[in-house]
Amino acid sequence: MRYKLVVFDCDGVLVDAVSSWQYIHDKYGVTNNVSVESYMRGEINGIEFMRRDISLWRAKDPKITLKTIAKILDTIPPMTGLDDLAKALKDCGCKAIIISGGLDLLVDKVAKRLGAVRAYSNGLEADRNGRLTGEGILRVEPKDKSGPLREAMKALKVTKEQVVAVGDTAGDTTMFDDCALSVAFNPQDEIVKRKANKVILKKDLRELLDILA
Repeated sequence: MRYKLVVFDCDGVLVDAVSSWQYIHDKYGVTNNVSVESYMRGEINGIEFMRRDISLWRAKDPKITLKTIAKILDTIPPMTGLDDLAKALKDCGCKAIIISGGLDLLVDKVAKRLGAVRAYSNGLEADRNGRLTGEGILRVEPKDKSGPLREAMKALKVTKEQVVAVGDTAGDTTMFDDCALSVAFNPQDEIVKRKANKVILKKDLRELLDILA
């Protein structure tokens, strides 16, 4: 394999749920449409976006804990072909990292299953009893993932020509300029389809293997 590093989004790519945040919203029967629009227009930043999302859950369950969120996220199924992809990457010596605007309670488990050497994602602040305080821990801006990618590339000593990016939304295209090959997997919008070098419509990660070979 000519590529040395594959960087993956998590939600909608490595797991079969478009958004871990939205997955929890659905469980509680709430919607964050207003916050999404405000964030995309630049009226609120990533921290405030997270704060508003968390407040929706706390309104439904004032005693909500990290353990509660983890149990919900554990019901998200892995994307078809995840284990085959992990084996193929290991066999060829290609490293994987994850950069996700989703929750670390999910991403860290997926990273372990994938064999990823690094994982960047966002967290939830909790008190000593594990209850959510209402604050988020922002490590990845959903609208711009270029910073974590460049940090990882420098640390892993890989060049643009050796990197592949795989994502499903417009936010993932912020990684494409730093990669030799970009793949829209199970794309959720036209922007990511238009900007990617390759498009995979089937929800099966084994479809990546021929592209990466």
